[in-house]
Amino acid sequence: MTSWRVALQSTRLGCLLAALGVWACGSAASTTPETRAAPTPAPAGSDLDAAAPHQPEAAAATSAEAAPADLPAGSSPPPGVSPLDAAERKEANQTCKPLLDALEKQAKKQKTKGPAVEVALSILRQPPKVSGIDVSRCAELLIRDLQTYRAKVIENEAMSSLRILGLNLSAALEAEPPQVCPSAPPTPEPLSALAKGAGSTDPSAWRAPGWQCARFAIQGPHRFQYELRASPSGYEVVARGYPAGELTELYVRYPIQDGRLDLDQPVLRRARP
Repeated sequence: MTSWRVALQSTRLGCLLAALGVWACGSAASTTPETRAAPTPAPAGSDLDAAAPHQPEAAAATSAEAAPADLPAGSSPPPGVSPLDAAERKEANQTCKPLLDALEKQAKKQKTKGPAVEVALSILRQPPKVSGIDVSRCAELLIRDLQTYRAKVIENEAMSSLRILGLNLSAALEAEPPQVCPSAPPTPEPLSALAKGAGSTDPSAWRAPGWQCARFAIQGPHRFQYELRASPSGYEVVARGYPAGELTELYVRYPIQDGRLDLDQPVLRRARP
């Protein structure tokens, strides 16, 4: 379980989601309704406003000092969200407790259909009146926390897919005879088509030799574009998408060492996608 989810479940906001059926309040649940299942590697041969398309060959920074560092994806927020800092989280969990109590009661009575996080956000955008606290301030904090959580859940698709790709590329390299997979182009194209949310990709797009070798295809709606970059020293697998309305790029570099793929590599967030 990621630190983002643990942090949310440990707050009273986590109990609001519990009232909407996401998990048991304070528990360490293993599944979340909003989490799209990780894409299944397909057998070989199987069949938010629009944004500008991604340009993979972006100009390099003019100096090392000017280039921001790439960060681990699991512990960094995607662009487009504003995570709570420690003081704000304490404020949301303690000062805003009366609002959360009122929201929990409302959530249990309300029979609104839809994803629990979206229902919670709709309630927070028109919160009940609660005396003794700044309701608008509390609602703003809780909305930001939920938006961050939602974006990280969406990113689970990409992080799982990048790991699946690593496993499949490793299996190809260890096959008899060993297969060094070629590069595969960004799929689907155009990237901007995913800016408004999940979309499906024509199965033929996954028939590029690189995807066939890696036995990778996504069947059904997904939110990220994927790319496989091969070199004599290993692979870079890339996922691009809009988990919070702004473009983010996640990637893993898997080096080949002694004829095997080193899978013990972090998922990183590109500082300048």
